[in-house]
Amino acid sequence: MNDAAPISILIADDHPLFLKGLREIIEQESEWRVCGSAQDGQDALDQIVDTSPDIAILDINMPRLDGLAVARYIHERHLSTAIIILTMYDDELLISRAVSCGVKGFIIKESAIDDIIAGVETVARGGYFLSPRLSGRLFHGSSEHHILQNVVRMELTKMERKVIRLVSEDLTTRDIAEKLFISPKTVENHRSNICKKLKLHGKNALLRYVLEHKETLQRILQEC
Repeated sequence: MNDAAPISILIADDHPLFLKGLREIIEQESEWRVCGSAQDGQDALDQIVDTSPDIAILDINMPRLDGLAVARYIHERHLSTAIIILTMYDDELLISRAVSCGVKGFIIKESAIDDIIAGVETVARGGYFLSPRLSGRLFHGSSEHHILQNVVRMELTKMERKVIRLVSEDLTTRDIAEKLFISPKTVENHRSNICKKLKLHGKNALLRYVLEHKETLQRILQEC
């Protein structure tokens, strides 16, 4: 994103009053610009395709297309718009699916007024954001918190996600290569890149990590 230009933001929610309040908060920031708004997912997607905003803030539940469907479309077509999802649900599986769809931020609606500034600033810098209240509800005392946070920050490519998911299904490098129609050497390159992103070191480090966190990783890395 260009630091010299205002950050362009599209907002979408099917509740007009919430949408109005969100716009007012965003427009208080001199370096941000609301470039469009929508009350359903299809309209939001059409505007994203037409105008390429830096960030789109989408309600998870909207008519015609929901927020994840819009995020999936953007992710699969490698569009540049970063997605922040608004949700009322403290659902770990929902967040795991959203991560697989390339979502960069998750803001719980009841704390949106408090979190929207930090969320947009974090995502605009290329980071990932999870509402503190949301993460507290989901992961308080949970051993899966650290795993999900790692996966959220990994920025795995779509192919790397497929490789690590197949590793978790106990497939060998050759089996993975055949399943993905790529060479074993390419699989090894993907495995090496995953290890670098996860800061794993040593022979079979990825396999050990996957075996240790197998069930969690399979849920987090499922395809959208």
